[in-house]
Amino acid sequence: MVYANQIISIMQTLIIINLISMLYPTLTRSFNKSIEEAKKKLVLFINGSNILVIPMISGMIMLGGLVVKVLFERGNFTHESTIIVWQFLIFLSLALPFVVIREFIFKAFYAMGDTKTPVKNSLIVIIIQIIFLSAGSFWIGVYAIMLSPLLAAVLSTILGYRSLRKKNRVTREK
Repeated sequence: MVYANQIISIMQTLIIINLISMLYPTLTRSFNKSIEEAKKKLVLFINGSNILVIPMISGMIMLGGLVVKVLFERGNFTHESTIIVWQFLIFLSLALPFVVIREFIFKAFYAMGDTKTPVKNSLIVIIIQIIFLSAGSFWIGVYAIMLSPLLAAVLSTILGYRSLRKKNRVTREK
């Protein structure tokens, strides 16, 4: 899991975090002007970011085994280890579009001056993730660890979206 996290962290840090940091001031200005303009910018930024992220995911799914092999396979890190890390990498990669959406939703809350809602949503997701890992490890074993980040990203995105929808009806079309 550590090796897969290293690869995903590089993608998140170099692309996703920098992109969101670059677009956040524009999103904040949009929220200061009008909710309607902010809605349009939020959707535009999410779609644009995921247009970059989804091909990266496809590449990681197709070439991830090779990437893991080149980076790590030597000594005690066998071909079987490469396959396991690649499987983890696939699940972590599948979570990326949801991470992008969640991060933009949380930035929308910050732009509106609301820091409590993202924290509450994150705490709920952490609790559910702990329960899932505890219960899931008995039923599906190590696959619970693989599924956990994907589940957390999806759940966090759904909770964030619902909270944003409630607050100022930001995501609901009129």
